[in-house]
Amino acid sequence: MKQANRTTNLTISADRVRQVNLGLRAAGLDISLRRRGRRMYIRGTFKPKPSSERTEAHQQEIATGFRATESGLQASIKMATNVAVKVLDGKFDWRDYGVNCPKLNDEKTISDWVMALENDYFQRHPRTPKTERSWHSHYGTYFNRLPQKNMLSEAILRNELTQTVPNSCTRKMMAIAFRRVGNLAGLNIDFIKSLQGSYSSRRSAPRDLPSDRAIEEAILSIPDPAWRWMAGAIATYGLRPHEAYHLDITDPNRVRIGEKTKTGGHVAPPLPPYWVTTFDLKNQHLPSVPFDIASGEHNKPLGQLVSRSFKKFDMPFRPYDLRHAWAVRASRYNLPISVAARWMGHSVQIHNLVYQAWITEETERELWREACQRLQEDID
Repeated sequence: MKQANRTTNLTISADRVRQVNLGLRAAGLDISLRRRGRRMYIRGTFKPKPSSERTEAHQQEIATGFRATESGLQASIKMATNVAVKVLDGKFDWRDYGVNCPKLNDEKTISDWVMALENDYFQRHPRTPKTERSWHSHYGTYFNRLPQKNMLSEAILRNELTQTVPNSCTRKMMAIAFRRVGNLAGLNIDFIKSLQGSYSSRRSAPRDLPSDRAIEEAILSIPDPAWRWMAGAIATYGLRPHEAYHLDITDPNRVRIGEKTKTGGHVAPPLPPYWVTTFDLKNQHLPSVPFDIASGEHNKPLGQLVSRSFKKFDMPFRPYDLRHAWAVRASRYNLPISVAARWMGHSVQIHNLVYQAWITEETERELWREACQRLQEDID
């Protein structure tokens, strides 16, 4: 079964695509599939798009939104067959594939441009709960700050950007989003690069993280049992603050983080294992919240709630410091980076870029001493 799953995730070959196209042709369908990079496209003779000056049907492509894997290919075949049937029945409509009758550029509002960018985004990414969250966090949250009914202009983008803190993560992310929509609208957006700043997640790391002993003492001092459990779970499993609300702790030695979280479902072990007993984590005791968390729509407010509670209980560290400390602890346990990254629910690239930056010189010396001690034990 594992071998089959790996196979469906492999990029398909050009020969495989040709084989499928022969089958489509044999079925009498005047349509074909094409692999461009890691994505699948449908190629056929379609009527002109609403924005086109052409009047006759001609060869065009439709982005399927599926990856060039075996499973994506199968989904693309179904979609291509459906498109071919619509063409034969005279029911083909570009609006079914995210192409609308455009307004003239000088008639479009900010809302129109954002909608056009969103349609383009989901032409290139399958629409799933994970990509919906990604769109919102990388684009939607910044576009929502703009006056939606106004015409898009350089002045509006500049004004919103300059209201953020220079060289901050917020400004950098907003600049990326504004550059995308500005390019789409044909604006002169050279000014965005100069305003974007020099924020780097690598430079955002603090000098020190709390020791395991300091973490234990601080968490055990929390008088509220629900918040004590919450802080203990974040520290023990290296969780993002909101993930503790989506935690299946049936097996405390391998907890499951739910799909409705920032990067989707994954599993994590306790580091160190004895904290499961220290913080009584088997008896799950979540703090109450004023909204329904089942949909995953309130993950950001959940994180903010945890941060406020840490301040309320005078914690000497922030919630995310516990996650970063877990990453450093994983290095002390000599865990492969690929495994630690998977347990933290992010990529190896993110782990190397961000979390390795939290390892201070003192920690590096500690890791070196521990490695030398292990080596000496092996020799003895």
